[in-house]
Amino acid sequence: MKCIMTQQELGQVSGYAPGMPDRFDRAIARALTWRYSLALALVAVLTIVAQVGVQLALRQSQNDGAVVNLAGRQRMLSQAMAKAALAWRTSSGPDQERWLNALRTTTAEWTSAHARLIAGDEPGMGVHNSPDIARQLAALDQVVAALASAAAALPEDPSAVERILAGESGFLSAMEQIVAAYDSDARHRVEFLKYLEIALCAMLLLILALEVLFVFRPAVARLQAALADRERLREREVANQVLEAAADVSRRIGQDLHDGLGQSLTAASLQARAIQRSLADHPAAIQAAALSETIAQVVADARAAARGLAPVVIQVDGLAGALRELAQVTSAGGIACRLDWLATLVPSGADEDCYRIAQEAVTNAIRHGKANSIVIRAKSSSGRFRLAVEDDGRWQPGKEGLGLTGMRWRAGRHGGTCRLGPGPGSGTAVEVELPLGPEAEAAPAGLPAPAPQAGLTTTAERTS
Repeated sequence: MKCIMTQQELGQVSGYAPGMPDRFDRAIARALTWRYSLALALVAVLTIVAQVGVQLALRQSQNDGAVVNLAGRQRMLSQAMAKAALAWRTSSGPDQERWLNALRTTTAEWTSAHARLIAGDEPGMGVHNSPDIARQLAALDQVVAALASAAAALPEDPSAVERILAGESGFLSAMEQIVAAYDSDARHRVEFLKYLEIALCAMLLLILALEVLFVFRPAVARLQAALADRERLREREVANQVLEAAADVSRRIGQDLHDGLGQSLTAASLQARAIQRSLADHPAAIQAAALSETIAQVVADARAAARGLAPVVIQVDGLAGALRELAQVTSAGGIACRLDWLATLVPSGADEDCYRIAQEAVTNAIRHGKANSIVIRAKSSSGRFRLAVEDDGRWQPGKEGLGLTGMRWRAGRHGGTCRLGPGPGSGTAVEVELPLGPEAEAAPAGLPAPAPQAGLTTTAERTS
């Protein structure tokens, strides 16, 4: 029987399955990749949104400068128109013609700038007039049209100079208000950009805090748990290797005792009996008989030790045969022991551990419980294998250190449990329950009748 846990047995104990480390690593990697990707995507989106907002705000700020400059230039051009009209009226000859041309040129530039200010077709300028500014510019349309008409009336209508001067004063006042409105809108946009930057920064910090709480901390916890699971699996593998080595050494020692020392002592016992027979009438016959009995007892002790170290019968008759022999040996020692075998299936690979648990329970019943009779029960049903050792000795509450740790460990290796409690009467009961996996082995329907020994009964005997 192999004592190292198979991958299936590890799965029964801790959820381990073939290829589990690789699958677990891939699952961890996928979960962390998804979380990290989502977190980085959110950070990237917020960063891009912040940059886009800043760039748009900066571009609008540049446009605001161009719009304010254009509005200020309108005031300058209106003043240039008034100056040219006055200079035309006070000059004569070629100078008058020169001032008239300057007036017409300035008027054309001024009306064109007013149209661009409304439509926003200045190169590199995007005008986003607020409703208030759009209303004020619309109100200036009549003033601009009147001034352009007056400038066009010269030189035929000298009175147009007065109309230009009168209209220019109202235009300057209105443009002062429009420039102030443009400047106020620009300041508001800068304030909005500032608050937008603060909001985006706060959102980014919130995303980072959420990443720490819901991504990084769980990831670290899962990695720590994974490392702890790996360490536990490694410790179990090491423990199983140690157990396998110890079991192998025990089997070798037991086999040597049985085949080597046992054979030699048997030969010595036969020789002592031969000497006893040849000295039938000699005074040394008594010593020869004592020697023969001593050697026979040593042979029995050696064989008992061999059975304890290496239950060879497990290899031949399985768990049922080994428990039967345990009951026989116990009964031969003066303690009535009975095996009730009702199991049809036994867990694969658990024979030796089940035998060792029963052996430890029987030893504790005799040594600590002072039992006079012991019953070993085995049955299988509903996908579970149950083994119980009950005695009529003394139940000692709190005395769970009598090999119970080792019994529980052996049961746990196969995904099972081991419980210690009071028996049906006044004694102690050790109950082991193991799962029957898909590789469960068929157990014999009945046991062969044991050699007649006092105090030994089996289910097979009672049902025959």
